[in-house]
Amino acid sequence: VTTGSTIGYGDLSPTSTGGQLLFMLWVAPGSLLIFGYILTKLLASMAFIVRNYMNGYGNFENTTGHLVIIGYVSGQTESLLAETSSTRKDAETVIVTIRDSLPLSDRIARVRTTSLASGEDLRRAGVLGASSVVIMAENDDETMSACLAISAIRPEGHVVAYFRTAEKASLVRPHCPGFEFVVSTSV
Repeated sequence: VTTGSTIGYGDLSPTSTGGQLLFMLWVAPGSLLIFGYILTKLLASMAFIVRNYMNGYGNFENTTGHLVIIGYVSGQTESLLAETSSTRKDAETVIVTIRDSLPLSDRIARVRTTSLASGEDLRRAGVLGASSVVIMAENDDETMSACLAISAIRPEGHVVAYFRTAEKASLVRPHCPGFEFVVSTSV
């Protein structure tokens, strides 16, 4: 600010009228404009990052040890979060969902997607580094797609998939070794 709004620190200063006029009309306003431009760009970049995170476009690819919930079922997802929050006090939770808005706390991150089987969005949610992945979609077809997409990514954490019918779970079981399949969500 000292350099931009004055000629410097006093060691050099214009002595002629032309030099003082040049400084007054060119150097001082130009340096203030450059400072303002840099500050505006920095703040706009920070706002862009925050807005992306708030709208579900954050990147959790480098996160480890967190819980990833794929899908959102009103009532059931809240119950799952209440149960897991008591055992996972400091761990982060990321929900992958198609929905635009969710009635969740600010502590839970959201990854917005157009398909629960999108490999790119599942990677962005940090499925590879997750300690646990829970697939709880609104229907069994979405759950099957998500299971197959996750098995292609091959996460190292524990994967649990909730199905409404045993028939659909039996179709996916051979393709997803190591996954845990739960047919009744009341278990």
